Amino acid sequence: MDDDRDLILADLRRALAKIPPAPAAPEAFGRDAYDGAGLAELRAKLELCGCELHEIASLAELPAAAAEALRAAGLPPVLAVAPAALRELDWASQEIRIQQDWDESLKAALTEVDGAIAETGQLIATGASDPQDFSLLADTHLALLRKEKVHPSLDHLDAALGASPAGVAALIAGPSRTADIEQTLVLGAHGPRRVVVFLC
Repeated sequence: MDDDRDLILADLRRALAKIPPAPAAPEAFGRDAYDGAGLAELRAKLELCGCELHEIASLAELPAAAAEALRAAGLPPVLAVAPAALRELDWASQEIRIQQDWDESLKAALTEVDGAIAETGQLIATGASDPQDFSLLADTHLALLRKEKVHPSLDHLDAALGASPAGVAALIAGPSRTADIEQTLVLGAHGPRRVVVFLC
């Protein structure tokens, strides 16, 4: 009996020795190294997911960029905005009315997402600092994404976030879509029809 066990274990060890070691995990992009392949990969994957991506140089440019996105969609200049720090920006210069609470008349919301995964183009919202429902209820979701919160993979993002105090995270892979009925694609069935990402 022990001889059979030893033979089986020896076969397993030989088989395991033939498996090449796993490649080293890529480094997080980081703000300084982000402009190259990381940005190109994120842009390509966001476009595949049906998102729009606009780069802005600073937060001060966000109101003008958001105003342009609203105009392009033919939406009124009214936004639900979270977190509170974003409501302090100069929205008046763009004649945009800001609301901190959601109501059914709103068509667009702006939130700051907690991160993004470059290899899949997914955004993550944990709701740790702002209401997660803004990104789900709005017909148009405007998402602020900071460059230092872009990660190469889900593993990197998971390590960076650690144990989220919110306890719940939503991965946003572009506009909501379904083809449940007669295999006809419908946008906005369970969330926004349009997702616009502002990378800062």
